[in-house]
Amino acid sequence: MFSKTILGTAAALIFVSATTATTPAFAGASFPAVVEKVLMNQTDGPVSKLPADKKRELISCVNQVLAELPNGKKKFVVAATSFDEMEHRFGSVVMENRAEWKQRIARGCAHIVV
Repeated sequence: MFSKTILGTAAALIFVSATTATTPAFAGASFPAVVEKVLMNQTDGPVSKLPADKKRELISCVNQVLAELPNGKKKFVVAATSFDEMEHRFGSVVMENRAEWKQRIARGCAHIVV
């Protein structure tokens, strides 16, 4: 059960909702702001079901974990021209290298969702 919750949470951080609307590019947005935007707009999965205070705690934790992400990867995500592209790039970066960052997020932040 615990590992399913962790995997479900990590998956929710990665996969995009098919119903998410495209929004303008986030010119000048910081990487933490992009992470917040992606996670706050989840419409299905474990993240979408979290109460607002837990969601903010999760966003803070994910940003702490991803602070170590190379700057080039952060710039790649922030440079997206639409919300859908930004969400896709975020998922791609987190899943790279055998889901290295997804695993780090799960290890560091699973306690919030449980």
